[in-house]
Amino acid sequence: MANRFHSSIDRHPVRWSFLIIGCILLLTVAYVSVSRLISDDVTDEPKTTVVSSETRSLDTPRPTATPTPLPGLDVTRASFLSMYEDDLGFDCQSAPLNDGRERVICESPHGNLDALVEVIGPENNITSAHTIVIDPQKVVFTSFFHLRIFIQLAVPEWEGGTDWIADNMQSAIDGDEPRARHGNASIEMDWGNFGIGASEKLSVNVSAN
Repeated sequence: MANRFHSSIDRHPVRWSFLIIGCILLLTVAYVSVSRLISDDVTDEPKTTVVSSETRSLDTPRPTATPTPLPGLDVTRASFLSMYEDDLGFDCQSAPLNDGRERVICESPHGNLDALVEVIGPENNITSAHTIVIDPQKVVFTSFFHLRIFIQLAVPEWEGGTDWIADNMQSAIDGDEPRARHGNASIEMDWGNFGIGASEKLSVNVSAN
């Protein structure tokens, strides 16, 4: 038997060479496949998805702070416009502030009173009101009449508002700075110069705080 095998190899050396090479290749491919399977079983661990904080911050909206509304005087803008624009003939124009707050400025018509009124804040609950009377000493009675109307509109529940105006006009002209408070309204009176011509002015400011 062995002699026949060796005799076959001797007669067909090329055929046997290809046969041996083919067997070696098959064994090599089988070995590589088995090795890969074993390697995959050992290293195949559950994969986790990592989401960076930056990505999460983009996907999830951040809460926005709600701006705290400014305190109001519990007075409407319409009450000022009804008096100054409709009844007294002031010219009232919208003039929003740079920060977006609503503002209306009313200017007195030409006559014996030179005055401005400024109203700031939402229509239904203004936050401040300010008035300026130019050269009030020249028209004392008219100036007092204007300031009395203003304080009654800005602080309507202040029964002593008119008396406070009457008692402090002269002291403000003399250089004092009268101050008062009623409820959440802070009232200030001031005397100074107005404009390039250095005209004298008397101002009253009412603000909520």
